[in-house]
Amino acid sequence: MRLYARAAMLLIAIAAPVIAACSSGGGSSPSPTAAPLKPTAALNSPAATQTLSARAARRPTPRGPASQLVLASSAFASGETIPVEYTCSGKGTSPPLSWTGAPAGTAAFALTVDDPDAARPGGFDHWVVFDLAPTMAELPAGATLPAQAVSGKNGAGTQQYIGPCPPPGGADHHYRFHLYALDTPLNLPPGSSKDEVIAATAGHVLGEAELVGLFKR
Repeated sequence: MRLYARAAMLLIAIAAPVIAACSSGGGSSPSPTAAPLKPTAALNSPAATQTLSARAARRPTPRGPASQLVLASSAFASGETIPVEYTCSGKGTSPPLSWTGAPAGTAAFALTVDDPDAARPGGFDHWVVFDLAPTMAELPAGATLPAQAVSGKNGAGTQQYIGPCPPPGGADHHYRFHLYALDTPLNLPPGSSKDEVIAATAGHVLGEAELVGLFKR
């Protein structure tokens, strides 16, 4: 029994300093404050950067400034079928067009008509007109353009309106009549292409309006 008692006392003597050190912090310095979290490498990786860029690329492309400009036709409403007389199945004359809500400061109008559903790359351009006077608010059916207006080049290489003429038996094609209100005349030469006209409008668009007609044969 005395042997066991001595052994127990020895263990207590050994353990006491350890317990005291643990309870008092043992004189050791306090743990350093944790450093602020930094962005993980994954967020700065090329793959993450490409993902963010792809998301940004999917955002809608800004168009011209918001305006009250409205383009309409007494022959058809947007999303409706274009009457046959304004297509290659009829007389092929241009439909009546009118517009309202021209923005303040409008100095000229430009008008393009195209078919994005056409088989050729980039679609087919049916009509290109620019430098329409700011006082104009309509083009009657089969209109002869006023002297100051300039005709651009259509998809056939001529300077006139070409009526819708999609291949027979197919689905509806969409014909976009697009009007631009500009703060300056474009002063491009006659026969300029739609792409040239649109490029020249950059930085000069006060408002835009679009009328879409359908047609199939």
